[in-house]
Amino acid sequence: FSSSGCLFHHQYPVGYKARIDQWERSFLMEIRSDPKFSKPIFYVTNEQTGVSKFGDSPTKPWTEWCLFRKTGQRISGPLFFGFSDPITIKLLTTCKTKTIKQSKR
Repeated sequence: FSSSGCLFHHQYPVGYKARIDQWERSFLMEIRSDPKFSKPIFYVTNEQTGVSKFGDSPTKPWTEWCLFRKTGQRISGPLFFGFSDPITIKLLTTCKTKTIKQSKR
């Protein structure tokens, strides 16, 4: 889940992937595990160039892309990753519930 200081709390499942088109480019967003610190790392990769930006929150790699492209924009990482979408939230909650039930067998 997102940190306790966040206004909205989101599940951050390791292995999650999503795509979005921005600046006439396709970006792959991924959540990977950081075995060193036992927390998720958020990657945003330009699929045309293969260049990735990453950080410890979903907003950090998007901030890096905005700075790199000198857009002057601010992007909501959770929104772009899909964590503000009710359908995505429901699917993630359903998957999490099924995983918990299966592990109890």
